[in-house]
Amino acid sequence: MACPGSAAAALAGRNALARVAGVPVHFASHQLCSATFVAGLDPTRFYNEAIKPKLGPIGGLLRYDIDRRRQEVRTSLAGLVHSRAVYDGPFGCRVLHPGREVRFFRDEADDHQASVSPPPPLAGPGIVAPANAELSEALDHAFAESTSGPRRFTKAVVILHRGRIVGERYAPGVTPATPLIGWSMAKSVANALLGILVGNGKLDMYEPAPIDEWSTPGDPRKAISSDQLLRMVSGIGCGQSLHTAGFNTLFDADTHMEYDMADQSAFAANAGLRAKPGTEWRYTNCNFVLLSRIIRNRARR
Repeated sequence: MACPGSAAAALAGRNALARVAGVPVHFASHQLCSATFVAGLDPTRFYNEAIKPKLGPIGGLLRYDIDRRRQEVRTSLAGLVHSRAVYDGPFGCRVLHPGREVRFFRDEADDHQASVSPPPPLAGPGIVAPANAELSEALDHAFAESTSGPRRFTKAVVILHRGRIVGERYAPGVTPATPLIGWSMAKSVANALLGILVGNGKLDMYEPAPIDEWSTPGDPRKAISSDQLLRMVSGIGCGQSLHTAGFNTLFDADTHMEYDMADQSAFAANAGLRAKPGTEWRYTNCNFVLLSRIIRNRARR
């Protein structure tokens, strides 16, 4: 008879394996959904450029289906592991996990949305040609493709100087109005929103971060400040985000959080401490997932 410890280890092993298998299907369904229903890009071309190269040999086992009527994408890995991502209006695309299949967006919700004045324009309606030869050369370089080695597939470059666009260029099928996945550029937006909260007196970046899971007396994570989360020196053991796409990525905790967790902030908040706060720099998206939760909660006050 297996001892309880062996059973627990086996269960943990199965859960870890399920997470590994879930990463490629959830990644593919979410990215394809965003490209198709948010950006309006061609899904086949997007899959071949932005998803298939990252999957390696696994890509040969992955299948996807675009349901335009229901605005969702379904993926499967060798017919054994499945994922479903849906377009949810202003919430973008979400992977639906068991027990969390409800869509947030309802059309009637728009009727009572507060009106927001648009910011002043950064440029006229047309595409802005580069202001000088140096900028033109830089744009040429950004869109140039190597005859050997990895492809760039650059979609858009916009150069902003002193509040005005001084040069921009777009790939075929992409315009200034095309929403594109921002990846870690969203960290700059989060930084700005934190500054607004600080300016409005709703957050002190140097006090312990308001994370409920860390509030238990004696929890060493209680000492982590919002500033340390922002600077990636929180010390939480939550994987790392600076790896290149590859097989080992499937086993990283940060990757599991991003593509296989229904509640990403809960996953990040329950990560243990790998280093004393403030002593180790480690780039992990878990820090900014927690900051996003803080922004949401404090903005409601």
